[in-house]
This record gives sequence, C-alpha cells and structure tokens, in this order.
Amino acid sequence: MLLGALVAVRRGNSTLGIVLACAAGAVKAPALIAVVAIIVWQRRRPGHQAWRDTARDSAVAVAACAGLTMLVPHGWGWAPALNTPALGYTPAAPSSLIGDLCKVIVPWAPFDDLAAAGRTVALVAAGCIVAYLIATSQRRSLEATVGLGLLAVALLGPVIYPWYALWGVLCLAPIARGRTRELLVLGCAIES
Repeated sequence: MLLGALVAVRRGNSTLGIVLACAAGAVKAPALIAVVAIIVWQRRRPGHQAWRDTARDSAVAVAACAGLTMLVPHGWGWAPALNTPALGYTPAAPSSLIGDLCKVIVPWAPFDDLAAAGRTVALVAAGCIVAYLIATSQRRSLEATVGLGLLAVALLGPVIYPWYALWGVLCLAPIARGRTRELLVLGCAIES
C-alpha cells in the first residue's frame, strides 16, 4: 500500500496516494509518515493554490483515517500494540546503547529507568529527524523523504528487527543509484 501511495502521487493522483498511505498507516503506525510527507510535498507548487491543496489533502487524510476506523473491523488495531516493541530488548539498538551509556553515568539507576531513558532519547531523535525530513521535503524526492524517515524510525525505535528496515528500504530502492544503491545492498546484507 505504501509503495502504491508513492506511485499514485508520482502519477499525479495525490488523493489516491493519501488514501493508500492512510491504509498502510492502519496496518503499521510508521507508515503515517507518508501521509504527512505527501501533504507537505504537494505544497511545492507555488501560489495560493498550494494552501487550498493542503487543506483538501488534509481533509482527505482525516476522512480516510475516520473511514478506516469505521469500516475495518479492527481499524487501527495496532494502536493497543504500540507498547509491544518496548517489551523487547535488543542490545545493539541505539536506544539500548544510550541506556547502557547512562548506566556508566548513573550506575545506581535501575535497568527499567535506563532503558526508558535510552528509548526516550532515541525516539525524540527519530521524531526530530522525521520532522526535519518533512520540513525540507522540497529538496528531495518524496520517496527519499518517506524512505529516510521510515529508516530513522526503524533504527531509532526501542528494538531493532531486520524487517523494520525494509519499510524504508522498499521506498528507497526504486530511486537508489550509484553509491546509495551500494549502501542499501550493504545494509540489507548486514541486516540479514
């Protein structure tokens, strides 16, 4: 659905792209990055029409999200499971490494507090990266904005699983050329 959303926007159908991105967001929360990215990326058109398009696209997103909530039996069924990644522990995750660094600074702190601190710092960093990517989306392709944002969320989340990186890689792969393609292949080889 996410790739379909990006293709639809590229073909000039932002409404379909937003609906598909909302549907992808109904399956996995990080896909909602694409909804915001599409709406902001569409503003690259100069003039007053950009604000009208932004209002229209925002209304489409709200309607699609509301429609999915009402029409699908478990629409947004992932919402109660948002804390699931926090139940696991991946020692190599940046959030875990930050927690380990905090243990050196505050050796008497309990593990749960250190893990929460590391996760908080990593999630704030991921949020800042996504906000920057969306705010500067006019400088790069929509696929790059969404792909890099999804990679930031996957790599800075509470735990790292190889399939989380696929979210961003699938968006970046069609546009990757040269060194970027080599880095994507290397990253996929390391993850597997």
